[in-house]
Amino acid sequence: MTRFNRHITDAEIDEELRTNLKMATEERMARGQSPEDARRSALLEFGNLRVKHEDVRNVWRWTTV
Repeated sequence: MTRFNRHITDAEIDEELRTNLKMATEERMARGQSPEDARRSALLEFGNLRVKHEDVRNVWRWTTV
């Protein structure tokens, strides 16, 4: 059995989520939303960021047989 574990740090996950949220906010602003509305809309689409953080961390934990 071969194990592959990429140990992604919480900081890396947080940076990835921040980057994606920023991009989603900027896309909404480009379509005419105010910065506040764009961020709120992006957050609503993303859902709970803590849950997303855990989901990302779990994706990086896998085993190949």
